[in-house]
Amino acid sequence: MEPYIYQEMLRLQESHWWFFYQRVLFKGLIEKFLIVNNNRKILDAGCGTGAMLGLLQRYGWTVALDYNETALNFCLENSENILCRASISDLPFKNNSFDMINISDVLYHRNVEDDGQAIRQVYCKLKLGGLAVFHEPAFNFLKRKHDIVEHTIRRYDIKGFRTKIEAAGFKIKDIFYANNFLLPVVLILKLKEKFFEKKDRLDSDLIELPAILNRALVHFSKVENWLLMKGIRMPFGVSLVCAAVKC
Repeated sequence: MEPYIYQEMLRLQESHWWFFYQRVLFKGLIEKFLIVNNNRKILDAGCGTGAMLGLLQRYGWTVALDYNETALNFCLENSENILCRASISDLPFKNNSFDMINISDVLYHRNVEDDGQAIRQVYCKLKLGGLAVFHEPAFNFLKRKHDIVEHTIRRYDIKGFRTKIEAAGFKIKDIFYANNFLLPVVLILKLKEKFFEKKDRLDSDLIELPAILNRALVHFSKVENWLLMKGIRMPFGVSLVCAAVKC
């Protein structure tokens, strides 16, 4: 993604509803599927500026990895974790090293030339029974100018993502669409961009929101997460989420 977005991520990651939504969602999946032991090792593969690290540290010793040097420099300023610069397609660790690997908005990126190879790398580095949690943008028809800024090359649907995950050897524990309530908003924004905005104008969705709107979106996120953890699912959403284990 563009370098300025990392600055915005770092500034907003503690308060913005988007990061709150991801942490709440991952917390539910981790506590549902992560094997209990006293010496867990966790990898945040694609850590960005470290928005998920505070959560992941609660569950074990955590390594933060990213390919982008700018992101790691920001992360270094605000983290006591072990940091590693590497690609998710070539993870520099021994096989069977981690109890959990977090992959949050990574596979979609243009720098990941072969997402199947990246998924296989995640599988190899997990211990037997280890948990991988994926979060990626959903549906190619939702691509907008935001995706250009974010360097998005692919978005996913459940059928295609399931095929890739299972081909790597994983057993899927849960897979679903999230951010269901945002889909109408994104469709409206897509139409607005197409008919009412300048073609050369590129904007990211990651902006500081009015406090009342941010609180409302946090509330919607809590409600949606409660429904998702209860197994209530919708056949659409802006994001795709998958929890899978190595067997």
